[in-house]
Amino acid sequence: MRIAITGNIGSGKTTVGDYLRSKGYEVVDTDQIARDVVKPGEPALNIVRETFGDQVFHEDGTLDRARLASMVFRDAKLKAKLEAILHPAIWEKVERITSDRKIVFVEVPLLYEANWQDRFDYVIVIVADDHIRLERILQRDRSTELEAKAKMAAQMPQEEKALMADFVVDNSGDFSHTKKQIEQILKDIGGSHEKD
Repeated sequence: MRIAITGNIGSGKTTVGDYLRSKGYEVVDTDQIARDVVKPGEPALNIVRETFGDQVFHEDGTLDRARLASMVFRDAKLKAKLEAILHPAIWEKVERITSDRKIVFVEVPLLYEANWQDRFDYVIVIVADDHIRLERILQRDRSTELEAKAKMAAQMPQEEKALMADFVVDNSGDFSHTKKQIEQILKDIGGSHEKD
């Protein structure tokens, strides 16, 4: 069983993933996989170089992720090009990791944007009030309020994602409240006794 955890920036996906790990579940982080598939020697890295040129690389041959991110953030066509390179490579790795597991959670921040929702048995969307998300982004990223709000505005509204989800977890309040919601979901999907 493959279960997606998604949600917008600052909603608390990582916190939920960490809690599931603490309970003995396997949680795959696609952000980490996205970093892995562009390491030196990976096929996707060569395609990135062919597509975007040497300007997005450091002198040591590693990808200048910040430079590339700033380029694609401003240009929808470039963003689509990058996703066309990365998404298949990321998904191939996700499939390899999850294929023989009884139950595995996969953190996918851009699940709906990538149109991957049908590849999962269940989708859990983590939501939180906008002002709380803003506060978390400011604390975590040390960005300005303007930058944080731009990041929030660039994503599909969390209300839309919640409507498409199998389960919604409200992570606005105390984490004990969040934990209760997760425990209920585990009961509903029958995962409380299938950790391997």
